[in-house]
Amino acid sequence: MRFTIFSFLFLFALSLTAFAQNSDGVSAAGDVYGGSDSQAVEMNDEWAIYGEPMPDVMEKFTLSELSKQKDPVIGVEMQVTGTAGKMCGSDECFFMLEDGGSSAKVIRIDPASNMPEDLTGRKVTVFGMLEPIEDAGEPNDGMERQDAPKTYRIMMRSLKVYF
Repeated sequence: MRFTIFSFLFLFALSLTAFAQNSDGVSAAGDVYGGSDSQAVEMNDEWAIYGEPMPDVMEKFTLSELSKQKDPVIGVEMQVTGTAGKMCGSDECFFMLEDGGSSAKVIRIDPASNMPEDLTGRKVTVFGMLEPIEDAGEPNDGMERQDAPKTYRIMMRSLKVYF
């Protein structure tokens, strides 16, 4: 009987140790984030941050807010929030950020940084530098369309994933 109780306690303690070393986060809905290939630098019950720590900056926008600006702030590091679209799967592009008809290719400055494998459909905030991308798919008739969706590239240093 003592052996059985001791064995149970030993296995229980071993499982707690393994759980404590795991960097996964679990949302209120039970979704698991992280894993052996992605380690959050900061995490709480609402979000996890990957890459560099997320700095608190004055420039915070949604992607749709940026696209509505006549002259968006280009070349300045900022936080941009939107929904993670499709994963690009190439070294150049990590995933597409989408919001209000606008999109941005999110590119990791450090491709070796650990990030979650799939973010599709998740609300995210990206910290990085915004760059414009010319839309090669639209014919250029010399006139700028105000209602045309705008495409950007964000050179990402930090990523906040909301649960």
